[in-house]
Amino acid sequence: MAVQVTLYSWLQALSTALSVGLALVSLAAAWRRPSHRTSLLFFSGYTAFASVWAAGYGLMISSETLPAKILGWQVTDVGAAFVPALWLLFALVYTGRFRRHVRPLSVVLGTVAVGFSTAVVVAPVPTLLRPLGTSVATGPLGTQFVVLQRTFSTPFFAWAIWSHLLVLAGAAVFVRYLQTNRDTYRGQAVLLVTAAAVPVAASLAFFTGVTPHQLNFTSLSFAVSGIVFWVAIRRYRLLDVVPVARESVIEDMRDGFVVVDERWTVVDTNPAARELTPGDGPTVGNRITDALPEAARVLDGETDRTEVTVETDAGRRYLDLSVSKLSGRNDDGTLLVLQDVTERRSTERHYQTLIEHSSDLITLLDADGTIRYESPSVEQVLGYEPGERIGQSAFENIHPEDRGRLAAEFERGVEQPGYTSRAEFRIQHADGSWRVHEGIARNLLHHPDVEGIVVNSRDVTEQKRREREVRAERERLDRFASVVSHDLRNPLTVATGNLELLEPHVDPDGEQFLESVRESHERMDDLIEDALSMAREGRAVDDVESVSLESVARDAWSGVETGDATLDVETSATVDADRSRLVRVFENLFRNAVEH
Repeated sequence: MAVQVTLYSWLQALSTALSVGLALVSLAAAWRRPSHRTSLLFFSGYTAFASVWAAGYGLMISSETLPAKILGWQVTDVGAAFVPALWLLFALVYTGRFRRHVRPLSVVLGTVAVGFSTAVVVAPVPTLLRPLGTSVATGPLGTQFVVLQRTFSTPFFAWAIWSHLLVLAGAAVFVRYLQTNRDTYRGQAVLLVTAAAVPVAASLAFFTGVTPHQLNFTSLSFAVSGIVFWVAIRRYRLLDVVPVARESVIEDMRDGFVVVDERWTVVDTNPAARELTPGDGPTVGNRITDALPEAARVLDGETDRTEVTVETDAGRRYLDLSVSKLSGRNDDGTLLVLQDVTERRSTERHYQTLIEHSSDLITLLDADGTIRYESPSVEQVLGYEPGERIGQSAFENIHPEDRGRLAAEFERGVEQPGYTSRAEFRIQHADGSWRVHEGIARNLLHHPDVEGIVVNSRDVTEQKRREREVRAERERLDRFASVVSHDLRNPLTVATGNLELLEPHVDPDGEQFLESVRESHERMDDLIEDALSMAREGRAVDDVESVSLESVARDAWSGVETGDATLDVETSATVDADRSRLVRVFENLFRNAVEH
């Protein structure tokens, strides 16, 4: 086969190389990025068949014989059969338009492309092409080369119109995308539209006879498109960031996504929105209020966010519904986002219930000490109606003697995030009485969900009263011990001394009476000693444990002179008691039982 190398041949080779390079790069990117694989595969296929187109036309323009030129034309049109279809499919997937129709459309466009390419390979002449021979033409640099003279049949022109419509449709998709995304992906979309416009312009120039010698510069335009795509790849990371990776974002997002037009008709939605709402949920073509009547509030402009309760097959759900206008659209499109807050609401209700039924008083203060919130227990604890004290100073009801101390501690805590302080103070009840409270305060002004100082306090008035009673009881026991030690033991000592003085003056018949008196004195001394021990050892019984009555009784029995007496325990009961004291009680009991 005779070969002629011209400037056009080199340009075709460059176009082929660029297209092959783009195809390989995008194919590798599709392998590395499964989430963007569909759009990248369509782009790879588009550039791969563009390289076939450029290679075929390079063969046709570089060969001198008629059979070789017809073969080059066949290869060219095989590539041209698939490029428009793949361009349109890439545009649809890349921008997310008509995503539900991409698969069936792929089947239709693929079938048509395969049919045309089959006709090109099997019966190109005279079905599509009528070769008239070759002629010699002079190029722009004075170089002469052989060109193919031919005419096209009606089926070929029909195919050409079809191809141009597909390419124009793809360009229109990017233009529409450029209109609706003016800022975020404007650079990408402009370059993609430019890349599409160049081959279209070149093809139209060929079919309208503008180009000389029946030369078709469409394949050369792919070199220009390749450069434009390269800029998009390098500058805007076309293959790294797909603007609408809808399969992995919108379709898989947990939040519901609904787009409505100015008549509140649903024009787009995702599976999450249908799962979160009753019945079939919002469906394209129906009004959003049919599935979610509460949406009228946000769409009317009454508010931009509301919470709604819906009954679904999975049970009751709480949804946070927010709305925003879609900027950059020619129409009045509106985006509604439905977020499932059921779990959060359940947790909030749980803690709210705990707070409302707590006997502790929970108060939230501003940085200046103003009450922002007070738990409902304020009615039970202080006698005020819930909400009655909101807006007042927290120090207003504090006892004057405690107010300065608490205010100083409060000022110190405000300056330190996370600061925690404990204090005891007196606060006035609604009935005018003073109640003693113990409280713990923590500075959470820096916490975004709190932004305040949290005070947890409880009424310890009764506890303090009991403590005072215990102290008074101890004082009484101390006084009792003093009385026992002085007022009872001293007379007993005198009586014992007199008994010893009396003993020499008593005849033998009266000694038994002296012994009886002596034993009574000793018993009285033991009783006094026990009473003193009780007073010294504890006053109040605080340290108790579960003890066995049988064990205590047997231990006490072993510590007493019991003579011929025996012990029979017929119980296995246990009691809460101070074991050592209980043992002494049983010892006294057994001693008295044996002696009397």
